[in-house]
Amino acid sequence: MNRKVAAGLMAGLLFGTAWSAWSAEPDGAVSPPPGVLPTLPENPGATAGQAHIAVPDQPGAPAPMPTAPLVTPSSTIFVASPNSTPCTSGCDVFFPNLIGGLQFGSSLSLFPGALLRVPLYSRTSYSIGDDENPRPQDRIYFEFNYFNDATTPTTRIDLSRETFGIEKTFLDGNASIGVRVPFFDTSSDFSLDDSDDVGDLTFIFKYAFINNRANGTVLSGGLAVTAPTGPAIPTLTGKVRDTLIQPFIGGSLPLGDKFYVENMSSIVVPTDQRDTTFFETTIALGYFLYRCDPASHCVRSIVPTFEVQVATPLDNRDPTMSLYYPDLVSMTAGVHLGLFRQSTLTVGAMTPITGPKPYDVGAVAQFDMRF
Repeated sequence: MNRKVAAGLMAGLLFGTAWSAWSAEPDGAVSPPPGVLPTLPENPGATAGQAHIAVPDQPGAPAPMPTAPLVTPSSTIFVASPNSTPCTSGCDVFFPNLIGGLQFGSSLSLFPGALLRVPLYSRTSYSIGDDENPRPQDRIYFEFNYFNDATTPTTRIDLSRETFGIEKTFLDGNASIGVRVPFFDTSSDFSLDDSDDVGDLTFIFKYAFINNRANGTVLSGGLAVTAPTGPAIPTLTGKVRDTLIQPFIGGSLPLGDKFYVENMSSIVVPTDQRDTTFFETTIALGYFLYRCDPASHCVRSIVPTFEVQVATPLDNRDPTMSLYYPDLVSMTAGVHLGLFRQSTLTVGAMTPITGPKPYDVGAVAQFDMRF
């Protein structure tokens, strides 16, 4: 199937599901949380969220005793704070996803007339820090990445990547399973042909050992498996089509009322000994510049974020090897825009700050729809 046709079908399926989920509840309709009693006409003294017992009109009868509102966690992405609009539909402290975008590694390949070191553009969207959150969640998402001037000593390649994904929770929202389907496009110079194909699929299992919905604290772990569904990697020792096994841990922690920190770290272990085992981590610091009750505003929150990504090979560190991953530190700056009740739009830019740089500068746009 043509890559663009496949991408169009996937986009239609995912966003059709997103629109159905988003439009299931009419705009402006806010239902009381489960377990909260609505206002009853025969009890004019009661308010939504309070239980009220009618007492006969008798001299000396005690006044009605309202109970405290009963609030249960919801899937609303909202952070309650003293200076925010009161939460009317149940509050669940949820920090935005990591932006990620780590892209590095190259293969030494023999092409007609030249020996080239080629970026691993077919192995894409494997990093656990890409558009991921330590907390399990129900969502569908789309991510676009652009890497400018993925330069090697002998060639120049611009890479664009589109990733579709879905994640579904179970065990009362403390575990999830998900899959990413990446597509990539490359434009190249010299002796390399343009490429346009499906990348390697990644399957992710996640479990939260700590999942505090009241303050947003999360500690989780899991396993990501990247299958070689994309094109094989050409090397001087033959083509490589191996699987990446990636155990990971992650966490979220509030820092006062408006700041938070998130991290996801992993060790990536290939099944082919010619490939490289490496460690990677992504750390994010976010700030809630603006936030409100999602039931009454289109823009729910504005969250500027700064991230640092670090990756380092644990073996095969010789630059002359067929598959080589250099030590890499990159920085990402972006902003998360909370939209409507359960959607988030993220835009950002990233650049490596250590050499040899696998690309010059990158850009990212992400859209997440929770359900």
